Amino acid sequence: MKEPGLNPYALLKRFARDTRGVASVVGALVAILGLSLSALTLDVGHLYLAKRQLQGAVDAAALAAAGDPVNANAIAARVLAANGYTQPATVIAGAYTADTSIPIANRLDTGSSAQRNAVRVTQTIAVTSILAPFLGANGSSNIAATATASQIPVASFAIGTGLATLQNGQLNALLGGLLGTTLSLSLVNYQGLASTNVDALTFLNQLAAQVGVTAGTYGDLANANVTMAQLATAIRTALNIHPNGNDSAALDALNLISLQTPAAASALVSKIVDTALWQSRHIGSIVQQVPGQITLNVFDLVSAMARAYGPGHIANLSAGVGTIITTKLAVGSPMASVALARVGTTASTAQARLALGISLTTPPLLGTAVSVNLPIFVELASGSATVTAIPCRADGTMVTLTTASQAASARFGSIASDTDFANFGTNPVVQPASAAVKLTILTIPIAVGVSGTFPLAAGAPTAQNFTKSDIDNGIVHSASGNGGLLSGLAGQIHFDSPGGLGGVITALLNPILDLLRPLLVGIIAPLDGTVDTLLRTLGLRLGTIDTVVHGARCGTPTLVT
Repeated sequence: MKEPGLNPYALLKRFARDTRGVASVVGALVAILGLSLSALTLDVGHLYLAKRQLQGAVDAAALAAAGDPVNANAIAARVLAANGYTQPATVIAGAYTADTSIPIANRLDTGSSAQRNAVRVTQTIAVTSILAPFLGANGSSNIAATATASQIPVASFAIGTGLATLQNGQLNALLGGLLGTTLSLSLVNYQGLASTNVDALTFLNQLAAQVGVTAGTYGDLANANVTMAQLATAIRTALNIHPNGNDSAALDALNLISLQTPAAASALVSKIVDTALWQSRHIGSIVQQVPGQITLNVFDLVSAMARAYGPGHIANLSAGVGTIITTKLAVGSPMASVALARVGTTASTAQARLALGISLTTPPLLGTAVSVNLPIFVELASGSATVTAIPCRADGTMVTLTTASQAASARFGSIASDTDFANFGTNPVVQPASAAVKLTILTIPIAVGVSGTFPLAAGAPTAQNFTKSDIDNGIVHSASGNGGLLSGLAGQIHFDSPGGLGGVITALLNPILDLLRPLLVGIIAPLDGTVDTLLRTLGLRLGTIDTVVHGARCGTPTLVT
């Protein structure tokens, strides 16, 4: 006979009902889970740090070996050993082709006939886990790093002249209009921006810190959105790390721009500066060469930001043109006009539209006062500049850019609305200037239309050679296109008189219009120079394209993709 307390079925039922000690069991399980997650987090951070350190050492080894590809193995092994990596590395020498149409893996030609100018180094190491072995997990993980370095010359350049001959009021109106704000910078501020260059790599690293992509690549940075305040902060920090002479005026200007620009003013980094040179490299992983060899101009960066944010905004520039002329400007979505470039890199200007309005009352023409309200619509296509050679001859040409000025057209007429004017996704309908000229003859009010169109073809490709002196002194080179746009339009003025006026009225009207024509030509033709000066802030000109090279790095091995 069994005792009741030893009944197995009863014991199981009692155990199922008994909840004493459950918290201890759950707590133990949670503790084990927490410890596992802590181990995982610590080990992942440890692996990431080891990867960054290995990448830096491999970068240094590739850069050193690329200076002497024949002895690449020995040089790479020596550099890696100096950084604590004694395991054998894979070192391959070959001829590197900087062609983005070729897959990255195929850009290094290792054939026996290849003229070797580059070295690729790959190192794999085992990293011991910190806590995983205590939990029974694998005690080590393999990580690898690869770097390719080549003796490929690099240049930094921009389309656009910076200040040209603008006054601060015009600059404030133009840049402020595109940024959707009111700027109050002085001409000294703008001159400080235009005369200051910032080290390109330092700037990009600081910009990555501002937008929070320091764990990504420079390609990730290109796809990130940046505000004007972040851009200005990155420039200021980079200038503090590597000063560029007397930067006080530029720093003051950047502070003012940060304060006066709306927080919503932002753009993709790729629309401001072309970072394709280092797109696959991790932020901060590139071994810094001599600072200042590859630089970016601060005014170019600020105006590029305005151009990138500007589409959809209209800048009213009437004060910069004249008391009888109103002006408004819209820009299309630009490509980056500031570039870190190898041979073959192209930068472009933005599309732009300009609306001019001429309003005046003439002195009496044959005793008749004439009222003129004449609209003019101007459209500019994109211009381009391509790096075609970097000869790096200290006593001759350092960099050659091939430029082509943009096509343009001008006609008498206007766009019905600002929305259509600023929409570059469609071709706007130009309303004719059907009542541009008004006068009264024999008590009869008469409205006369003005018509005319003048196209300006794109300029032929022109080679611009920059010497070391040009680069050191920021000399701007210009390539002219096919003549004046507005002066050409002035020669196409055609008066469209209304029908049914009768012979007497027509006989009185035509001599007045004949006197009005040279008066309008005298107003419109000189506008080429005035409008051209205004557009220079955007890197645009009428029938002309301007380029400047800010730096060139020659004969020094460079990390490539």
